[in-house]
Amino acid sequence: MLMSREGRESPREGTDKGVSVICTRILNSARRMDRMISDLLDLTRTRFGKQIPVTSAPIDLEPLCRQVLAELEGQCPTRLRFSREGDLHGVWDGDRLAQVLSNLIRNAIQHGGTEGPITLVATGVGDEVLLKVHNDGLPIAEEALPHIFEPMIQHVDDQKNAGLGLGLFIAFQVVRAHEGTLEVTSTADDGTTFTARLPRQARIVR
Repeated sequence: MLMSREGRESPREGTDKGVSVICTRILNSARRMDRMISDLLDLTRTRFGKQIPVTSAPIDLEPLCRQVLAELEGQCPTRLRFSREGDLHGVWDGDRLAQVLSNLIRNAIQHGGTEGPITLVATGVGDEVLLKVHNDGLPIAEEALPHIFEPMIQHVDDQKNAGLGLGLFIAFQVVRAHEGTLEVTSTADDGTTFTARLPRQARIVR
């Protein structure tokens, strides 16, 4: 750090910090725009009756889960939790599953409570792996649950940080392309949990 004789930051140091902040904001904006464009392309595919394409390969889900959490840690540094149990190896599209986890965790950060933890639990059970994302806070309205995975749906009356309303829809379609299922439960007592069930041997959809 560059300091003046009085022990204060020099003008150059202040300028460097300002440039860093601006660059970070530009990068975050570019990433948000990239996600929106990708989501719209995926929406277009499904509207033409096509599944979202996946290219599967053998992977271990634990490093992928930890990578996604690390990428989102800046938004919620003290609340993200991860636990695992059993064998997490299988044949999936790692990039697409990272997209699923990112969308589900971002949804939990945006719509969950502000104090309780947000947990990601990965469990290998027989021929499938379960991925569960849980958050506390206000439950999803009962009448909204049947429509939660439809595109352009905002399940709470909160436009803060609102996107295109495609995150849960895209997550559902990616899991479906892996021949899996994505379900949600939400109550005032137990919070909200999204559960993805993935067969270990997912087919390749091109």
